[in-house]
Amino acid sequence: MADAKYDLKRKCMETEDSQPKKRRTDETTGLNNGTKITDVNQFCLEQIFIHLSLEDLLNVADSNAYLKLGTGMPFVWNYAGKSVLIDQTGLIYYTKTKIITKTNGSAPNPLFCDKDITIVDLKTIFQMIRCFGGMITELEFRYYKRSKNNQFTNYHRIMSYIYEFCTESLKKASFDEALGFEGFKIPFKNIEDLTIKHLFGLKEKCLSRVFPNVNRLNLGFCIDDTFSFLSEYFTNLQHLEFNWNVPLSDSVTDILRLNSNLRSFKIGMDDFDVFKRISERYLQSIESLDVEWIGVQKASDSSIYLPNVKKFKYCYYERDVPASKIPFSFNHLEEFEIKYVSTVEIFLTFINENRTIEKLTFDRYAVLSMIGTGQLQNMLPYLKDIIYFRSISDNIDELPLLLSHMEFLRSFAFFAGRTLDEQIRAACDGKWRMNRNNNIVTLERTEAMV
Repeated sequence: MADAKYDLKRKCMETEDSQPKKRRTDETTGLNNGTKITDVNQFCLEQIFIHLSLEDLLNVADSNAYLKLGTGMPFVWNYAGKSVLIDQTGLIYYTKTKIITKTNGSAPNPLFCDKDITIVDLKTIFQMIRCFGGMITELEFRYYKRSKNNQFTNYHRIMSYIYEFCTESLKKASFDEALGFEGFKIPFKNIEDLTIKHLFGLKEKCLSRVFPNVNRLNLGFCIDDTFSFLSEYFTNLQHLEFNWNVPLSDSVTDILRLNSNLRSFKIGMDDFDVFKRISERYLQSIESLDVEWIGVQKASDSSIYLPNVKKFKYCYYERDVPASKIPFSFNHLEEFEIKYVSTVEIFLTFINENRTIEKLTFDRYAVLSMIGTGQLQNMLPYLKDIIYFRSISDNIDELPLLLSHMEFLRSFAFFAGRTLDEQIRAACDGKWRMNRNNNIVTLERTEAMV
């Protein structure tokens, strides 16, 4: 009898072993203990990964090919169209945060951290470009050349990564150096806005080949020898900017001569006579002009005539002799911005000669004080928008009276701290809507009053 019970028990155990074992369910997660994350379908992974921070999303994407597929859409949903800054200058002070975004707080030095996403950690830089470089549309690479060899090596490694993973996606790019472009064989065919801040490393004419569809070209500091490599023809170039005082050499003339489709031009210089000759020959078709005058302006009746300019920005840095006038004339000027002009009389003389101005930007409160007399309105009958790019804090008590005399305006913008919001709203008296962007306040006329 005992032997019969033993045989029955043995047979039951054999039968149990022959059946497939069922996975035990974890009551806390609802998942079987044997389930791996790679068993989860891509749709579910996307719904999980959308809640990750960018740093965690990078680590997941860099860990497994299957998981990387699930990170693509979360990156697009959360970060598509965001500007990315790769910073290797060391100007952003020590921070434990590898990735600085506008949502997780500012860097210890926010002056150098103005993009949506800023990466200062070298490993994270490579992760970002390798995993999501094909989805980045706006990229800035800041680099400060140091004497250490490994730092120089890192520059070329980062450039090679950008070249390998971002050639198809980038539409706007900014580089501190011009090193390495000569070796790029495949062009960045989608970049339309290009900035190169220092041109020391440029050794041959290659920019138009590497960036064939550039529409806006912003060139920074360079030396005389470098300009000879810039005289290239860009098929789509319409906006050209020199962000430093440049010598008006033959090479600059060649750039303007070769690119006759220019519609916007910015330059800083100190030779009026040379610029006048260049302007009258090559800039007659431009519609926007930005001039920074550095040096001594000659007191003469001579002026530069540009008939098609609609937008004009003028900045004059005085040295020894104050400016006698603004030496430019136009047919139909619509927007005018002025900085650092010594006397209000020079400003008033110019706007009296350009009565078609609709938008005005300036930094002298003395001009604002004249609005109460109606002088500005009489001089500019089409004026609709004013931007005063200084703080109005010292004159906040005068704001109600100021607004009461500006009923002809559509908008009025100025700088003001948040502590003044209540006083500004009281001055609006229901006739203006207040919009704030950081420290810039824009007052817009309500529809009923326009």
